[in-house]
Amino acid sequence: MPGKVHQPNDSTREYVQRMSHIGLPQHHIARVLDISERTLRRHYKPEIDAGKLQGDEELAGWCWDDARN
Repeated sequence: MPGKVHQPNDSTREYVQRMSHIGLPQHHIARVLDISERTLRRHYKPEIDAGKLQGDEELAGWCWDDARN
């Protein structure tokens, strides 16, 4: 018997991107959404990737600022 079907929405997409941005592990994000990591990656890959990129850019900016000061 298949499990429940997950339906992404704007709210969950924003949540996943924010949590990925701050570096929260995927298994924690999946647990909060009550889905598997596989389902998380299948439905939210663009948000996970964008969040990681934003976090990396922000961290690089902080490091650059610290190095210049």
